Parts: sequence; structure tokens; C-alpha cells
Amino acid sequence: FSHICQVGTGYSVPDAMYAGYFYGNVKITGSIWAQSGTITGSDQKLKKNIEELDSTDGIFNLKPVKYNLKKPSELVSQLKSAGNDTSKVLLSNQPVPEYVNKKHYGFLAQDIQKIYPDLVYTSGDGTLGVDYQGLIPIIIVQLQKLKKANDEKDNRITLLQNQLNQCCSKPKTKSAQISDNIESIQTTAAVLYQNTPNPFSQNTTIGYYLPANVVSANLYIYNMQGVQIKVIPIIERENGNVVINGNELIAGMYLYSLIADGKEIDTKRMILTN
Repeated sequence: FSHICQVGTGYSVPDAMYAGYFYGNVKITGSIWAQSGTITGSDQKLKKNIEELDSTDGIFNLKPVKYNLKKPSELVSQLKSAGNDTSKVLLSNQPVPEYVNKKHYGFLAQDIQKIYPDLVYTSGDGTLGVDYQGLIPIIIVQLQKLKKANDEKDNRITLLQNQLNQCCSKPKTKSAQISDNIESIQTTAAVLYQNTPNPFSQNTTIGYYLPANVVSANLYIYNMQGVQIKVIPIIERENGNVVINGNELIAGMYLYSLIADGKEIDTKRMILTN
């Protein structure tokens, strides 16, 4: 209609084009199809007592569920009598709608009522309904809160990264820095490694590292009584190794020491088996 519509309550509608107008509650059983979507009135001039929504964690206590709707015939026994059984008979004889056979996703009104009672309504027959649109601003508030927290964390990470970059004299990756550190250690200190395999029955290899500035170095092998068994001069510098022939020793436990320029670098144990 394009003229003012007078409603029974005395409420009037301004001159507008509507295919239908209802003032009050409307309830249907079934689906509402909208070709171009639905619009919910939200003009500021229609509202009062407007307050900014406080942040709340209640939304995280809701329990989403999936469910099937009961068939019309299953609802007959639950409906309150309206004075005659006509509506019940008609309902029980109705075919099962398509939406009843599909799986649905949402919340139980009883659960929402415990946390957000203002979003739950009671119909004339006592069943509860949920204002799902009312959940949207609650969700938005939480998203804004999470975004603010994430932004603050990102800013702290950026600040720490900048401080870390200022502390480092060379813009190198961690792997490059570790490699440089190892190289620095190797150029200033000799190293004696554990023999492999250990225990051994035939041959075993003893690895070592000697800086280039080492003048003389020897590998000494002792039995467990401290008696020197062998002396092996170390000619190569930097990374090298010495092979021990098990046939030259009897089965037992031995000690081997690396001496460089008169200083003991390290002593380790090796085991020769039969």
C-alpha cells in the first residue's frame, strides 16, 4: 500500500510501499524465503538508552551444537490444546518439510539464557526462541578485543626485534652466526673428539682439531694402570683423525690424551673388545 495504514492499536505507518505490514508478533512453522535478503530496522532514532557494549568473555562459554528438528507428528503430543484437536490433526497429517530432514547448527536457547537472558524470548506455547542477530555485536566486541591484544603483541615483538638488531654488529642469520662462533672457537682452541666406534673390535678412529699455530702435538695411549702404550705424532693441523688398529692391542679399556705444545688438551676412554 502507498497510503497510511491504520492498525487496530492506533499505530500508523507513514506513506510507503509494502506488500504487507504486521504490527506485533508473527509466528510461522516452516521457512521464510527472501529473494534479496532481510533487513532489520536499526536506525538510531528508533532506539533509546544506548550504551557501548562492554567486553565480555561469556561468548566463549556458549556450546555450539548440531541437531535435527522434530517432525510435525512428533510435536503433536507436545502442543498445548487450543480448545479442539483440529490444529493437532492438521499438523499430524502434514508432510515432512525439507528443512526438517536437514542437519541444523546453532545453540540451545536454554544455554544462551544462562549467559545472555536478554537474547531469549518465550512464545505463547512456552517454547524458547533466540535473537541470533543480537549475538553479532557480542562477537564483534570479542574480535575487536582479540585484535587489540594481537596488535599489542605484534608491537612488542617488533620492539624486541629492533633491540635485537641493534645489539648485533653484523646482520647475519642465526645459522651464519652459529657457524662463525664455531669457526672462532676452532681457530683458538684445540679439540679431542670421542673415538668411533666405541667399543670397537678391529679399528677405531679418533678425531681432533688443532689450530694452525700449534707447533707440536702427540696422541698418547695408556692402559688403565697408567702405563704408556703408544705415542702417535700429529702432523696435520685443523681437522684430522688417527686410526687405531685393534690388532696391536689386547682387549680392555684404554685412555688416550692429546698433548699440544706441552699442554694436555683432553683425555678420553676407549674400549677394545675381543
